[in-house]
Amino acid sequence: MTGKIRGAPPFPASATVLARLSKGVGTGRGRPDVLGLALRIPTESGAWDLLLSTTGTGKWTRFIPMIARRWRDARLSTLTPYRYDGELVWFMALPGAGEPPAQFTLHASGRDAAWHEVAEVVLHSHDSDMTTAFDPVHNLPPELRLAPDWLAKLRQQAYVGSRRGRGESRLG
Repeated sequence: MTGKIRGAPPFPASATVLARLSKGVGTGRGRPDVLGLALRIPTESGAWDLLLSTTGTGKWTRFIPMIARRWRDARLSTLTPYRYDGELVWFMALPGAGEPPAQFTLHASGRDAAWHEVAEVVLHSHDSDMTTAFDPVHNLPPELRLAPDWLAKLRQQAYVGSRRGRGESRLG
C-alpha cells in the first residue's frame, strides 16, 4: 500500500510513503488484536520507518499495547519515544473513516502528554509484493534517535537478529 503524507518537521512537507496495516497476532476479521501501522517515510537524509501499534493515549498508558476490535476505535502510537530536537517525543496515528481507514492523522506529544497534529497520511491500495521489512533501527534519520538509550540498544540487537533471520545483511 502506498500513501501521500504532508506534514510539519520531522515529517516532510509532502511525500509518497510505503504503508502497511497489520494485526499483531493475526486474529480473524472483527476479532480484537493489537493493530499496527508501518510507514516508510522518505526524508532528505534517507528512509524513516515509523512503526505504530494500538496503545493507550495518556501520559502513563501511551507505551502500553492495547487491543482494538475495529480500526475506528484504534489509537496507534510509538511504544517508545524518539529523541528529537533535545526532547522526548511520541507519535500517534488516529484513523479516519472506513474499515480499514484510508486516512490517518499523525500527532506528536512531548512530556506534557498533549497531542498536536503534525501530519496527514492518505492511503492508496497498491498491488505489490508486501514483503518489505520495516526496520525502525536501521531506517532512522540522524535528527531522530530511539529512546531511552538502553532500550534502543536492545532493539538494535533484536533487529540485527531479525535481519539475519530473513537472510539480509542490510536493507535497501
